Amino acid sequence: MKIFEIFLFLILPALLIFLFKNKFYWYIKAIKNYTNFNGKASYDEFWHYNFFLLFSLLFLLGLCGLIRIIPLQILGAYYLFHVIPSFSVTTRRLHALNKSGWWTLLYLYPPLGSILFFWLLFFANSRSEETPREESMSEEDLLPERYVAVPAKKLSKRPISLGVALVSIFLFITGALEIFDFFLSGPPNLHIVWGCLLIVSGIGLLLQKFWAYRLTQVLLIIAMILSPVYLFSSDKYLFITKLTSVVIIIILCGIILWYLSRKNIKEQFLEPALIEKLEKRRSTS
Repeated sequence: MKIFEIFLFLILPALLIFLFKNKFYWYIKAIKNYTNFNGKASYDEFWHYNFFLLFSLLFLLGLCGLIRIIPLQILGAYYLFHVIPSFSVTTRRLHALNKSGWWTLLYLYPPLGSILFFWLLFFANSRSEETPREESMSEEDLLPERYVAVPAKKLSKRPISLGVALVSIFLFITGALEIFDFFLSGPPNLHIVWGCLLIVSGIGLLLQKFWAYRLTQVLLIIAMILSPVYLFSSDKYLFITKLTSVVIIIILCGIILWYLSRKNIKEQFLEPALIEKLEKRRSTS
């Protein structure tokens, strides 16, 4: 389990930060605007600020708790440093959605703050609400070309949302747990096959591959169908514990399936030419 903790808190955060390094300017922009509570924040700014904050915190937590090369006080100071920028970018994000910035005060009560945070991440990401008109864009919003360091083919696709990235990470971690369980239980079992499928699906989602989108849906449906079999297993756990686990799995898989079925999420995995063809078909029908 020590190997898994190193992977979860050190290797995975460092890898994801490296993969998204071209979007680091959004994080810097949010930090620079920490005193601005009156403007508006785009979905990309809110997305990438929280992305880099989350995984940098995980990485520092791994350095503090696993390797212990830095004191815990540094982690606390790093967290406190981001309190005001977090309130600021959330307030400006609410303004962009025509909501009152006072809703940010829900962060002071973590249960309600978590609901607000996940609503902004998963449900309040309609780009049509926030796309500024060209004449109203400030010079700061017009990013220079030197920041663009991805292939032209990728630029033609819609940016991957934070929700898809979190689903990908969930699949990756679940797959890694299945593989570790294979080595702990010993062959013969199907844990390693299932784990490899989950990891491949998670990586494919990050790469915006349509086959990974379909594979993820198939794997989630299989998990929902086969999860009740766990109720009849020979484990020593109580029946109510098994039932609770099955219900959680079914609900979680159902939520992810519903999220992936949304139109703006599906179009992140389609080629632009296919999206244009589908829109023409909808307009003619």
